Amino acid sequence: MQDLQQPATVLSEIARVLRPGAPMVIGFSNRCFPTKAVAIWNALDGAGHAHRVGVYPRRAGFARLEGRILKPEARSSDPMKAVIGWTAAP
Repeated sequence: MQDLQQPATVLSEIARVLRPGAPMVIGFSNRCFPTKAVAIWNALDGAGHAHRVGVYPRRAGFARLEGRILKPEARSSDPMKAVIGWTAAP
């Protein structure tokens, strides 16, 4: 997500081609290349990243979203998180 210039557009296209009820998963951590990341990503902390990643699938029309912590911050200096979105069921 930190490299996408138009994330809502990309996710809208993903939602369009997925089967109804199919999941889409966005995995992310707090690591990035600051020179390649969009400005908003560099300005946010881990909680801000999670919120921002959840905003785009909502705008793209995913019917249901769920956030998950795959590798907690307490156990790693590089926590891994995911946002899962489902398209509307038929």
